[in-house]
This record gives sequence, structure tokens and C-alpha cells, in this order.
Amino acid sequence: MIKEERFMRVKDTMEDALADLEVGITQYLEENGIDLKE
Repeated sequence: MIKEERFMRVKDTMEDALADLEVGITQYLEENGIDLKE
């Protein structure tokens, strides 16, 4: 049971980190005028 709780915490942390990374990359691309949608 403890392992499962730890896994869920790690999973939440990773999801938060990925969301932060996505925001950071998006901001960097916008600041540098790079558009990946083309």
C-alpha cells in the first residue's frame, strides 16, 4: 500500500514537472519567434 501511495506522489510530481516544462518551452519559443505549427 505504501508503494502505491509513493508511486501516485511521484506520478503527480512528474505530471507537474511536464506541465511546467511545456509552459517553459512554449514561452521560450514565443519569445524567440519560433512557430512550430507551420
